[in-house]
Amino acid sequence: PHLTNTAPLPICSATTFNVTLLSDVTGSDFTWTAACSPVSSITGFTTPQMTNTTTISDLLTNTISTVATVTYTVTPHAYGCSGQPTAFSVNVNPVPIISCAAGQSICSVTPTTAIPLNSTVAGTVYAWSATCPVGNVNPCPVTPGTTNPIPSVTFTNVTNAQQTVTYTITSSFSGCPGTTTTHTVTVNPSPTVTNWPIDQTICSGGTSTLVTLTSNVLGTNYAWTASTLSPISGFTTTGGDFIPTQTLFIPPGNTGFVTYHITPSFTGGPTCAGATTDYKINVNPLPTPVISGSTLVCELQPNVSYTTPSVSGHSYTWTVTGASNVTNANTNTVTVTWGPYTASPGTLTVTETIDATGCIQATALYHVILQQRPIPTLTGPQVVCDGYPGNLYQTDPGMSTYTWAISGGSITAGGGNGNATATVTWNTTGTQWIQVNYVNSLGCPGYPDKQIPVTVNVLPNTTITEGTGPNCESASHIYEVPFDPLCGFTWSVAPAGRGVVSGGQGTNSVTIDWQTFGSATISVTGTNNTTSCMASSTHTLTIHPKPIPAFNACFDLLTTPNAKKFVLRGASPVLQGQGVFTGNRVSFNALTGNYEFDPFGAITGSYPITYTFTNNYGCSATAGPVTINIVNTSFSCGGLLTDVRDGKTYKTSMVGGRCWMEENLSYGTTIDSQTLPQTDNCINEKFCLPSDATCSQYGGFYQWDELLRYASTSANQGICPPEWHVPSDAEWQVLVNNISLAGIIPADALSGSFMKDPLLNPGFIALLKGFFYLNNTWSFSSGSLTATMSWTSTSFG
Repeated sequence: PHLTNTAPLPICSATTFNVTLLSDVTGSDFTWTAACSPVSSITGFTTPQMTNTTTISDLLTNTISTVATVTYTVTPHAYGCSGQPTAFSVNVNPVPIISCAAGQSICSVTPTTAIPLNSTVAGTVYAWSATCPVGNVNPCPVTPGTTNPIPSVTFTNVTNAQQTVTYTITSSFSGCPGTTTTHTVTVNPSPTVTNWPIDQTICSGGTSTLVTLTSNVLGTNYAWTASTLSPISGFTTTGGDFIPTQTLFIPPGNTGFVTYHITPSFTGGPTCAGATTDYKINVNPLPTPVISGSTLVCELQPNVSYTTPSVSGHSYTWTVTGASNVTNANTNTVTVTWGPYTASPGTLTVTETIDATGCIQATALYHVILQQRPIPTLTGPQVVCDGYPGNLYQTDPGMSTYTWAISGGSITAGGGNGNATATVTWNTTGTQWIQVNYVNSLGCPGYPDKQIPVTVNVLPNTTITEGTGPNCESASHIYEVPFDPLCGFTWSVAPAGRGVVSGGQGTNSVTIDWQTFGSATISVTGTNNTTSCMASSTHTLTIHPKPIPAFNACFDLLTTPNAKKFVLRGASPVLQGQGVFTGNRVSFNALTGNYEFDPFGAITGSYPITYTFTNNYGCSATAGPVTINIVNTSFSCGGLLTDVRDGKTYKTSMVGGRCWMEENLSYGTTIDSQTLPQTDNCINEKFCLPSDATCSQYGGFYQWDELLRYASTSANQGICPPEWHVPSDAEWQVLVNNISLAGIIPADALSGSFMKDPLLNPGFIALLKGFFYLNNTWSFSSGSLTATMSWTSTSFG
């Protein structure tokens, strides 16, 4: 038999191979021996193998870096026959052992170093791929490759921690896998400074805040440098993990900032520097307040102004000590009222703030000396009388800017800016005051204002008022001032002789009897007996003339208790409502407007009657009295009637129920009928016949008005005796009717005969001796045509 599978068999090291031996003779089996070349380069082969078998199976391991061969010398056997030994080769490929550089550490966004691959077997073929944390490293994934070396890649770490990219590298030789190795690329993060906000602002002279630098990457180190383009001083120029507190200064009027250029570095592998970040500290200037104002003032001096320059957009706050009042403390000008000198020195500071930046600057203490003020004095009367002039008040001389003030009075002299005295008239009663102040030679006003109380006593009230009624000549009138128990009053009247004080002198109410009429002045002086205050006043008035009434009785002054009322006449002047009769049994008849005397029923005696007339001034005067005497008389009709007024007697008769005088009345004063008419002159006047000069034979002749006493009332008494009256027309008719013997009523046509018949009893013997015809001529007194006439009290036409 012959071995037929003689072609070499390639295998990989450490690979078990199985080969079925084939022969050209069916049923052959085989024996073999084996040897490797190079010697000792392969392990795991079986040699020799003398047992007949049909397969060779060995685990062959190539221990060298080149191809080693195991040669099996196979002898086929068949049917006892051995064939020719034939070589059967197994080529064992070596296992390539690869190696590469150690892992590398790079910074984010930095290219890797190319990775060369090495193998123990020449001709080794490589394949590589990379694993990476997706989303944390870019690019990821990395495109696999077979190149040698592995090319450089720029990785970006997008996280704040280290990230690893792992390359897995496989090898093969002639299709046989070699060893696998890895190469790691550590991609370090790129730190970023995370201090936000990145700026701070301070005022010049202020201290910045410590800035501890932070990053998004743990383990970051920092390095910074500082610079400025502004005139800022006090800053640190370099530093590391923090920016220290710094006191920075910038000149007034400037603004600026210090820039800190911060570079973060990660040192977990290579030193990986992050992007440089700038941090700024802005420095604002301070304001520059400066106080100006008086440093020497008077204590308690009001409204002293202190100021600092006003800058738009700046605000101000003042602090003041030693003051009693401060206003406008939030403006650039403060107004101060200083306190007492014991608080000296007063101080001021002003804090100025730039509103936009809040930068504040306060001034040093500004000292103000408070000078003690003088204490004014004031002397003068403190108890005075209201309205008295000439009250002198004095203060310290030699000062300036005197200031006087009073209540309830007026300064009549002095009291000015340059006066140390003031003369005052007080005009308001009660407790008042006067005060003064001045400025001394140091320019300080006095403190406090010197004020003294002044009691202004009330003056007696001498306001004269009149009692009711007019001021009339020959009349008394009351004048008074308000009553005051503490005061006495002295009264006088001018001109002398116009009037006299008749009562109440020394009191508040006097009676003055006015003696003449004309202008008059009443003067009164009141004296307060407690305060001695005096006051005077005058009252000018006009004394009106009194009327001069006359009262000549035009009525009977003798009457009887049974007489009728009669009118009181004979007073003058007579004006309705201005003349008044007074007396017992006198009354006013409102219907007639006359005053009447009523003797009826009166007891006998004297009844004085007065007449008072009030003129248009209201002044009254009284005339009279006129006395009416009421006397008793005894009389019965048919006997003699005695006229109580003049004692004359008259025969009487009862005719027709009436008692008639049988003789003519002859009462009154005889006047010449040729030259004097009978007039209303309060004289009972009568005419006598020229042939009977005394009216003793024929009685008196009267005009109708005189007979009726100038009244017109029917059946009026007229000038008849008391209890008698002038017959009325009706009474004459009764007489005529009763003396007529013809029995014809009325008996007018027959009356003449009966009225002159001396034989009738009772008769009516008319004496036909004429009459004063038409108040002009005595007629029908002689010759054949004698006649007489009698009056009736009834008026007609």
